[in-house]
Amino acid sequence: MGNFLPFVAALLLAVLSLDRPSGDGASLPGLALLLGGYWAAGRALSGSLAARIAREGGDGRGLGRFRRAVALHRHLALPAHAAALWPLGWSAAAARLPGPGGAVAVALAFLPWPLLLVLSRSATWPAERLLGLESGRLRESLGRSARMGGLVGAPILLATAVLVGAATLDAAGVPPFRQVADLAARWDFVQGILVLGILAGVLSVFPVMAMGILGARPMPPGPLRERLEAYARRVGLGYRDLFVWPTGGSLPNAAVMGVGRRLRCVVFTDALLERLDDDEVEAVFAHEAGHAIHHHIPLFFVFTVVWMLAVAASERLLPPEVAFAVRSDPVAATGLVLAGIVVYFGLLLGFVSRRLEQQADVHGLLTTGLPEGEEPAAVLREPARHPLLRAVAESGADPGAHPFVASLEGLGASMGGMREITGWRHFSIADRVEFLRRFAAEPEVRERYRRRLRLLLGVLAAVFALFLAAAAADLPRQFEGPEPGAAFRRAEAALLRGEPAAAREWLEEGLRGGAARGSTLGPDPAPVPPGAAVADLSLLRIAEEASRGDLPRSRRSRFRSCEALLRSALGRHGEAIAAAEDAVALLGDDGAARGAARPALLVAAEVLDRAGRPAAAAAARRDAAGP
Repeated sequence: MGNFLPFVAALLLAVLSLDRPSGDGASLPGLALLLGGYWAAGRALSGSLAARIAREGGDGRGLGRFRRAVALHRHLALPAHAAALWPLGWSAAAARLPGPGGAVAVALAFLPWPLLLVLSRSATWPAERLLGLESGRLRESLGRSARMGGLVGAPILLATAVLVGAATLDAAGVPPFRQVADLAARWDFVQGILVLGILAGVLSVFPVMAMGILGARPMPPGPLRERLEAYARRVGLGYRDLFVWPTGGSLPNAAVMGVGRRLRCVVFTDALLERLDDDEVEAVFAHEAGHAIHHHIPLFFVFTVVWMLAVAASERLLPPEVAFAVRSDPVAATGLVLAGIVVYFGLLLGFVSRRLEQQADVHGLLTTGLPEGEEPAAVLREPARHPLLRAVAESGADPGAHPFVASLEGLGASMGGMREITGWRHFSIADRVEFLRRFAAEPEVRERYRRRLRLLLGVLAAVFALFLAAAAADLPRQFEGPEPGAAFRRAEAALLRGEPAAAREWLEEGLRGGAARGSTLGPDPAPVPPGAAVADLSLLRIAEEASRGDLPRSRRSRFRSCEALLRSALGRHGEAIAAAEDAVALLGDDGAARGAARPALLVAAEVLDRAGRPAAAAAARRDAAGP
């Protein structure tokens, strides 16, 4: 999850930068200066800090400062990416690229961010290796980083591929994709359910794919595997397999991925298995099992989804003038979205995650080191039954003797400068150890922990309800009509099928939806000032699109056909006939173009019928039928 926030922020910057490209093209000298300066700053900063730490003996405090400085340099890749997109014109270069659904343009606009991360790692790697924080060659370090990036990017790419495939089948008229697409265009919540279903499906199968991305292999048979399997049976943890991820001995870590016995994967890095003994590895496994048994993964997923739904509906809570101003300025919209991401993922989700990590720590403490016959579930309910806690209470035994506490201390000692650093999702190792020591020794700490955990879960439930209520507030608007951009796309699809009546219905519904949302109808909906006529602004934007010389004539003809149908629906029959005639004329007289003229001719017949000219309509239909 640590790479998720900057990845999503960089992708969002790339997408939104294409709405308002900067300048006429990229400034190559400026981009070269930006990239070179970013690399040089990282090399100078990390090198000077590493040299000072080496002179001072490399204590944990100095290593902690070095790690924070390196992390800051990595985070600066995001504002550097924004600088490349706007002041230096990279967005303008990306916006010119053709491609399906703008995918190529988005990919090019996203490119500076991973490039900056590669430069950052190559800049700081010599200093990290000097301090013993990196091993092997730079190429291997970059490869590990690429694998970690793949864990974040692969689910997004897979979900996108599924959506593109479904859209292709819809365009081909394959049932039931067309019917489902109609429902999704008409009702936003249906579209949301479909997208969430696809995302949930991708995330369900992704853990198995992730093992391939990481190059992980099943843990070989042996005493350690048998011990971990026995623990899993005791606590009732189902999983697909136990895996080992080779990192060249550089990353001591473990993780549980996925939900359900068939898809859940548990992975340990080679570095963790090398640095901890079997008791400590079992304790780490118990921590990861705690995440699964307490359902932390689905909790995060549901919480994130409900938050996104609430944010999507929050516009209805703003005054119309404010909503229009925000939607009209892509930079302001981008800033607000990024601020929302930072607040949610950086603050709210980080706060919750650290408390749930603490719950997993307690699970690791209480479910390991038990005698035969003692049920872990009973000890979780009554911690005082644990042998260590009894020994601490009766004889003052050292809580640090517990394998889980020892494993934390061992990891802190082996990761140079990490013991005192509090992360986004975890308390520092020092704080975790101190809490577990007090939890084992003081009954009042255990009781306070239980109260705070119940309070946290209660607050989360209340926040869920609040977010759901905010999302439900958008339902009345959805009943007014579909999202205008989606309605326009369905109208275009109906025209391609030669169904002008269906296209006209979609345009009428989209116009109602646009009026409810304060947005124009058209291929690229835009915010409408409060009190302005949505229909007139929609007609103007559609006419502008139909006049663009850089678009294929067939696409311009469809735009003009939509304009004709919309003017007819508004009772402006003379204007509608002129637009329909222009739609036919745009296709020219060559055979290939005339073969595509049938939809435009059918639109002309529809418009002429509604204008009270049945003979001319019949002639247009005869032309559409061909010789």
